[in-house]
Amino acid sequence: MRTPRSVLTLLWASATLLGFAVAATTRIGAIVLTIYGSHGVHLGDLAGFGVAYGAAALLTRRVLTRGRSRPDGR
Repeated sequence: MRTPRSVLTLLWASATLLGFAVAATTRIGAIVLTIYGSHGVHLGDLAGFGVAYGAAALLTRRVLTRGRSRPDGR
């Protein structure tokens, strides 16, 4: 059974994994935060997470408002 909670859990877990996949494979942009040595968070990593989480936020809104009527009756 697909409940909104299970759909949203899968959605946000997928967005996080997508963000990690982008961060693991790209070295685009300046290093924003140095973790250690030559490893750090690149600007491209933040952009990847931003796109993944932005899409997840839009889909979350769609899931949470599905089946509800609008206040103006449409």
